Amino acid sequence: PGAGSAAVRLAPPAAPAASPVIAYSLTVLPSGPRLVLEGRDVIRADAAHPVARTLPGFTPGPGAAVAVCAINAKGPGAPLEVRLRQ
Repeated sequence: PGAGSAAVRLAPPAAPAASPVIAYSLTVLPSGPRLVLEGRDVIRADAAHPVARTLPGFTPGPGAAVAVCAINAKGPGAPLEVRLRQ
C-alpha cells in the first residue's frame, strides 16, 4: 500500500458458523479507530478468494495490535488480536 494506508487480507473460517460472515470489524487496540468492512467481496469471500483491500487513512503503524472480528447475522464473533507487520 502507499503511504498513509494499510492493506488487509481476510478469509472466512474454514468451518463457517450457521450464519455466513457479512462484515469484518477492525479496531486498533487499546481504544483506537474502528473500521467496518462490508460489501459483496465480504459476502462472497472464501479461502481461495479472501477479502483484499487497501485502507486509506488506516495507519496504526508497524507492530500495533488490531482486533479483527467477523460479523454475521447473529452479531460479532470473538475478536482475534493480530500484530501488524511492515
